[in-house]
Amino acid sequence: NQTAKEAAARAQIEQIDLDAVEKLVADLWTKFPNAKPEQIAQRLLRRQLLRVSRTSVVMNVVPPKMAETVGVDYVEIALIQAEIIFQIAVAYGFELQVPECQDEAFAIIDRVLRANRLAIIGLSATQMIPFAGGFINTGTDTYLVYQIGNTAQQFYKSLIEEEVPGEILNAFIQETERRYKQRLW
Repeated sequence: NQTAKEAAARAQIEQIDLDAVEKLVADLWTKFPNAKPEQIAQRLLRRQLLRVSRTSVVMNVVPPKMAETVGVDYVEIALIQAEIIFQIAVAYGFELQVPECQDEAFAIIDRVLRANRLAIIGLSATQMIPFAGGFINTGTDTYLVYQIGNTAQQFYKSLIEEEVPGEILNAFIQETERRYKQRLW
């Protein structure tokens, strides 16, 4: 059910510790005061790619019960996906406490998942392949975080020049719906 999937995605977005996100990005700005937002965003993205790779390897290679005992599950991957969006927003100077921020994060995740739905469906069948399927799924999880990070970077870079509040978000959502009509996530 699409409504249930969207509600689950929004629930993941709401779980993000916004204060921790702001602190992490502030620490990077302190460490690299002359960096540009794009450079900070790339550092954040690399950090999240390593994190999702480790998490996904544990989930896909280690037996599920063992992965759960060390606290690794699909919720963590979903949180990594949402966190990168908020981290990049802060890198570009946006406030996370505004209500639109969650709508922006959902719109970015929606676009990436729609754009990559066929790859996701095709690669999900590889889960049946013993051992090798786990590594393919790890690559897929990592690729999605990479796509989410790049899409967030493009979105927030364009948002800097926005003159009418909400105009870019609305155009972004409309473009997503026009380009990627079907939702299979």
